[in-house]
Amino acid sequence: MPADRETTDLAEVLSGRVLSRAENQFDRDRSGASSYFERSKAIFLHEDRTFRYEERTFSQVCAAGMSLPSERRQSGEGTWTVEVVTDRPALVLRQDGRVAACWHTRDGGAGVQYLDGEPWSRHRIR
Repeated sequence: MPADRETTDLAEVLSGRVLSRAENQFDRDRSGASSYFERSKAIFLHEDRTFRYEERTFSQVCAAGMSLPSERRQSGEGTWTVEVVTDRPALVLRQDGRVAACWHTRDGGAGVQYLDGEPWSRHRIR
């Protein structure tokens, strides 16, 4: 398939969708101390080729009867395109005209989009 046809098709698949990914990890040692980490990311790809990025990170360490939670939120906005980068289609996010993020991407079928080989959920923006 020609690159421009492939990028056009991927842009149509992504337009009006949100890509999301979440991960978490829990650890406990022999002393009873524990740690928990959670991260969620979402990229809202609007039909007008603008995007909104949201990331939430939460962590908590518990030891000796004390608990230390921490939460951080990040967001950003700009424009998005699907372009050929190193001979493969890539989702490119720009803020103030500069590339803010770039992932090689492919359609993973119903509800899945791969960004640099990692599966992300893909759903229509509500």
